[in-house]
Amino acid sequence: MGYGIETETTSQLVSILHTIWSGVLTTGSISGLIALTYTIFSNIRKRPQFKFEQTGFSGYTKSEDKTHASFTFQGILSNVSMEPNTIKRIILVVWKKRKYSAIRFGWDHCGILDKGTGQSLSLPLRLDARDSKNIRISYNIPTIGNEDRKIIFKSDAPGGWVSRNWIESYWKTLVFRIKGTYKQRPYEIAILDVNDNLFDMYGQLCSRKEIDQHWVTGNYYDYKRWLHNCNIVMTRIRFYVRRCARYFGFF
Repeated sequence: MGYGIETETTSQLVSILHTIWSGVLTTGSISGLIALTYTIFSNIRKRPQFKFEQTGFSGYTKSEDKTHASFTFQGILSNVSMEPNTIKRIILVVWKKRKYSAIRFGWDHCGILDKGTGQSLSLPLRLDARDSKNIRISYNIPTIGNEDRKIIFKSDAPGGWVSRNWIESYWKTLVFRIKGTYKQRPYEIAILDVNDNLFDMYGQLCSRKEIDQHWVTGNYYDYKRWLHNCNIVMTRIRFYVRRCARYFGFF
């Protein structure tokens, strides 16, 4: 009789301890989930990101001898992150249909004016957390023997060859028109931060490595070009994984 009572008491004690332990585990899981959610949202707010909200553009002022062109961007440059960051380069770019590659991509000398204070700024440029500046960026670029000439002076004959007769000249001009070489594509700026993160002017993260790979595709032929294109595909996959992780604050 006493043994049965003792066994029943032990079973009840074990049941109570099991209930308490289950409660502790449940509470710990909920706390861990809350902590993980807080960490993710905190990292999302701290992830690096720059934006340029364009409010004006004056282009293209062409020199009389068509050797240079100048134009100006005006807008609000913002550091969206909760952490301070530094801009290393402001790159002048003309994208293709998608921002995997570019027709022109480079950082020419530019003048930066803080319209709020009237002072000139220079690169590298540091912006505090959630900081912004009303700036004007001025470019004066050469247009001899480069893609800028085809983009800006769209009425010019395509350079780079000497036509032997009018048929060849007409045919090459027609081909260039069909390919859209004469289409005056919009110039934009891209922002490279101190950690080599590349952002377009809308704050979208871009793959600098893939842009560079597309730029040298013409140097490869036959099977080497196929291998190069495979490398580009792998680069894009790795970049997508990185960008997805960045959306959840893990990068």
